[in-house]
Amino acid sequence: EHFDTVRALLDYVLAADTDGDRFPEQGLYNTIDQGSAAIQYARDQVYLAVRSIAAWTAGAQMAEIADQPADAERWLARAEAARETLAKEGWLGDHYAVALNQPPANPEPVAGGAGFAGELDLGEAYYDYEDPVTGPEPMEGWDSYSIYTTNGLLYPMRAGLRLEGLDLARLRTDLRNATAATMQEYGSPHTSHESNMWVSQNIWRDMAAAYLGIDWLGNIERYWDLQRYINTSKYGAFTDVYVYGRDSTSLDYYPRGVAAWGLFDALAGLQFDRSAGVLSLSPVRTPLRLPLTIFADWEAQEVPWLVIDGDPLDPTVRIEGGSLPEGIEVRLRPRGEPFAEGRVIEIAARTQG
Repeated sequence: EHFDTVRALLDYVLAADTDGDRFPEQGLYNTIDQGSAAIQYARDQVYLAVRSIAAWTAGAQMAEIADQPADAERWLARAEAARETLAKEGWLGDHYAVALNQPPANPEPVAGGAGFAGELDLGEAYYDYEDPVTGPEPMEGWDSYSIYTTNGLLYPMRAGLRLEGLDLARLRTDLRNATAATMQEYGSPHTSHESNMWVSQNIWRDMAAAYLGIDWLGNIERYWDLQRYINTSKYGAFTDVYVYGRDSTSLDYYPRGVAAWGLFDALAGLQFDRSAGVLSLSPVRTPLRLPLTIFADWEAQEVPWLVIDGDPLDPTVRIEGGSLPEGIEVRLRPRGEPFAEGRVIEIAARTQG
């Protein structure tokens, strides 16, 4: 029903690549609006490129369902080309760059891209640097360690979307090294180039890590220590932003702390593909007892609970306080393999009470 809108949105993303490297050069100003210039609006951002890869892959699956094979083919080709650029130019030996090391060419925005029809306003380019002798230089912080590389993968990993071709070993290495380079008392700033941290995005990073087999649940103590400090000496409720070196905050009394609810699914490596009827698990630790809110009957005030015991690689899985809908197949994936199909397992008991 909405496929024409999907096509228009994805063709906008295609057209944002003006130099053929499959990374965006236009329409760059993202929502990390308290970060450094590099993480906010540099050309060829890895953060936006990874999100684009996920979007093109999801769009291709929609195109197949909508019987639009030409769209599926060109979007998958774009995703593959972007993965190649990420591998060749985005990897700096031990982490992914914030943005590719390319001086800005300042090309004119293009109203085009394969299959695009209509007006396109990609906005302005934002650059505030140019050496009078050497000319344009890469934006300061382009090569920093960033906690945002995997940000756009969390929804696909939760939904069971297969993103083939990504180097999972590098993604894990990037997560570990970026976290080590940025972690301070209460959590990590956006990159190793700055001092502004968002609690919600630290939680988001930890959830992506769990799907990749890295258990950082212990970081919750850092975030709780920050909330306790702020609530006893400054304000109340949830504060998302803390600035190191200034002891200042913003986004106080803010709702974005609800990101933490995603930890329930992430710790179990839970994926649910409703169209295929597959519930897939890859627990990052055991034992776990987690609410399956996706199967909640809110009117009846009933929420089934997922209970995982034993060896995380070969656990015992049961449902308490309810049951799964009929016809749901449960699979177990290897730890840290979010795009694997996994093997079918039996539920130990589908119990009530």
